[in-house]
Amino acid sequence: MGWTPHGGVKFAGFALALALVPAAARAANPAEVFELPVVEVVGTTPLPGLGTALKDVPANVQTFSSRDLSRSRSADMTEFLDRNANSVGVGSAQGNPYQQELTFRGFAASPLLGTPQGISVFQDGVRVNEAFGDVVNWDLLPRSAISSVQLIPGSNPLFGLNALGGTFAIYTKSGAQYPGASMEVSAGSFGRKTAQFEYGGKTDRVDYFATGNIVTDKGWAEHNPSRVKQFFGKLGYQDDLTDLDMSLTLADNTLQGAQTLPLSFLYMPRQPYTFPDANQERLAFVTVKGSRFLSDSVLLGGTVYYRRFRNLNISSNANIGFGQVDPNTGTIATNEATNDRSSSDSKSWGAGMQLTVISDLAGHRHRFIFGVANDSGQTAFSQEAQPAAFTADRDTLASGDFAPISAVESSNRYDSTFVTDTKSGAQRRARFRAFLSGAWRQLQPIRWIHGVCFKQRRHARAFSGRAHVRGCRRAV
Repeated sequence: MGWTPHGGVKFAGFALALALVPAAARAANPAEVFELPVVEVVGTTPLPGLGTALKDVPANVQTFSSRDLSRSRSADMTEFLDRNANSVGVGSAQGNPYQQELTFRGFAASPLLGTPQGISVFQDGVRVNEAFGDVVNWDLLPRSAISSVQLIPGSNPLFGLNALGGTFAIYTKSGAQYPGASMEVSAGSFGRKTAQFEYGGKTDRVDYFATGNIVTDKGWAEHNPSRVKQFFGKLGYQDDLTDLDMSLTLADNTLQGAQTLPLSFLYMPRQPYTFPDANQERLAFVTVKGSRFLSDSVLLGGTVYYRRFRNLNISSNANIGFGQVDPNTGTIATNEATNDRSSSDSKSWGAGMQLTVISDLAGHRHRFIFGVANDSGQTAFSQEAQPAAFTADRDTLASGDFAPISAVESSNRYDSTFVTDTKSGAQRRARFRAFLSGAWRQLQPIRWIHGVCFKQRRHARAFSGRAHVRGCRRAV
């Protein structure tokens, strides 16, 4: 069973998913299709599977390969999508090129806490919107680790939270599909220096891949430097029936931003409004995903992951209460500036399982997908403020100690069950495909701690569904 020397596939039930992939690029195991350099199959569910042929997806899906990313020479993913994807724009509320807010048809995927997040982002089947605020940090995955990117518009209940405006699905490289070694060193304007390596290979059934990069950049504006350190590694095993991958993503970044300037300052656009404004981010992300064919027409897949993200933010701000009288103490606020410091430590983990079944019923081909998943997270967040004064160049000079403002601990848990059926059929002069999907989700109690412990005893439950029929009439 599996791939024969003559290029035949014995998995007759899954041949449709691979029909458009060139023979030279096909994988020995059909479940490896998302790691291929050629993008012809779209992941219509978050967990490992076989996907759906691009021509059969009822949406204007935009796909980009690793070759597209390499040719663009973009600094990061948001810059690439801004230049190449339709209906995509970026904003720089944080003032750093690695912390862009990406919008797609008006829906945002932003690193800025408090932004309504309307896009769900997945990396190898795992949702990477952070546990606290559902923010998306685009600076954590090296561009050289990406095999393909798929932008799936519309609200699909199978992708869960924040997928109201669409879904970004990122698939990473493997040593089996990207063997060899490369290294690149570059330097440019504004003190930009980069070093990147990529190495992959395989044995009979085991493959390995590693890539990383270091970027230092002083930035085009004053007090706007960036230091980015990223690493991605993957170890895989595959045979004709089984595909197993374990990946590790690490990041340690320090990013400083320049705030938005008022119009009166634009005579010298490189100057900061106030400074310092910095984010320190650290990530450790481990994913294990696998799949196995139980028969010619049944595929079982699953994912287990653990993710820890830490952020320390320091922001300088003008004191909006400067010169005002405190109604409680009667004192006048004499500090014209404040240093605000916040920290968050988020841990998220989860597991999911998905069963794909191909079956012929009443003369039509059906692809049934059944899935269950659990996603949990815990976050400790604290915020402090320090009185300060401005120097001549609007740097802040501390005039007191940090005082706590808030401290919150939260935990959340999401349980979901989903099912989808793709039905295809052909009549004498027409052919059609029908999609039917639904998902059931339950939010377990959330605990908030702010001096006192509060517990939410009610459960939030929701069901969402989607149906679509796509067909065409054959020419006579």
